[in-house]
Amino acid sequence: MLDAEREREGRPIAKDRTDRLFEACRRLEEELDVEHASHAAYDAWRARGVAADGSRRMAPGMVKPHEPVLVPSGLINTSDHDSRPMRTHGYKPLQGYNAQLAVNDRQVVIAAELTCDSPDFGHLEPMVRAAQRELRGVDLGDPRVVVADAGYWHQRQIETVVSDGIQVLIAPDSSLRRGARPGWTGGLYDFMRRVLATPDGHDLYRRRQATIEPVFGQLKFNRQIRRFQRRGRAACRSEWRLIAATHNLLKLHPPPDRRDTRLGGRRHRRAPAPRALAHQRLLADFPDSLRRMRKPVLPTRRASRARPVEAIGVGE
Repeated sequence: MLDAEREREGRPIAKDRTDRLFEACRRLEEELDVEHASHAAYDAWRARGVAADGSRRMAPGMVKPHEPVLVPSGLINTSDHDSRPMRTHGYKPLQGYNAQLAVNDRQVVIAAELTCDSPDFGHLEPMVRAAQRELRGVDLGDPRVVVADAGYWHQRQIETVVSDGIQVLIAPDSSLRRGARPGWTGGLYDFMRRVLATPDGHDLYRRRQATIEPVFGQLKFNRQIRRFQRRGRAACRSEWRLIAATHNLLKLHPPPDRRDTRLGGRRHRRAPAPRALAHQRLLADFPDSLRRMRKPVLPTRRASRARPVEAIGVGE
C-alpha cells in the first residue's frame, strides 16, 4: 500500500544530495510507522482469537507474538529512492526498475510500464489491462491471444484474463528445466502443457520469441539504450514510454538505409562515404598506374605510423 501511495504521488528526485538524504530519512520513518501499525493490528487479532474464516479455534496464546522493531530495517537508495535491486538469474543484481512491454505480432509496442518488483510474477494482468486501455483508446478491440514466458505464470491472473475471453498461453515450465516442476502438476498446469503440445498452441507460443525478444534486442544492442537518463519512478516511466514511442516510429517509418532500395527494377547503390569521395578526387590527378587500382588503399593507424613517407608522397 505504501508503494502504491508513493507511485500515485510521483515525487521528483531532488538534485541536491542533502535534500535526497532528508527524503530517504522521511521514507524510512514512514516504513517504520507502517511496521508499528501492522504490529498493533496483529496484536489485536491475537487478542480476539478469531481465525481468518471467522471461527474461534485460535485461542489466545496459541499464536506466537510479533516482536516490534525499534528502528527502520529497510534500505533506500540515496540517488533514486524509488529504484530497487533487480535480480535476474545468471546476472549480478542491478539497481533500477523492471521495464515491461506489450507488443503485437508486428513488434509494435502497445503498452509500456515500469515496476519496482524484480520478478515478472504478478505482472501478467496489469500488462494486459494496460494493453486493453491503449487499444480501446484508439477504438480497437481486445487482443485474442496473450503469450508470455514462464516467469509470468500466475494462476489467479490467468483465470481472470481468460474469463474476459482472452486466450492465454504461458509455459508452466522454464526452458532450463527438464520435466515438470515439483508440485506444478494437475489442474491448470497439465491443461496448459496439453495446449502447448498441440500444433496450433506450439505455433502460437513460438511467435513470442520472434515478437517481444527482438524488441528488447533492438533497444539494448542496436540503439544502445541500456540505462535510464532520469531518476524517479514517474520520470523513468515517462522516459520508457518515450523510448517505446520512438521504437514504434522507427518500426512504422524506417530510415532510408533500412528501406528497400529497389526502384524501377534496379538497385541503387548507397552513396559513398566522405572519406572515399576524397580519395576518388585525389585519384583524378594521379598517374595511370595509380588510377588502375581497384580499391583505395586506406592505411590503418599502425600502417601510417610505420610508413609516413609513403602517405605524404601520395599527396604530393
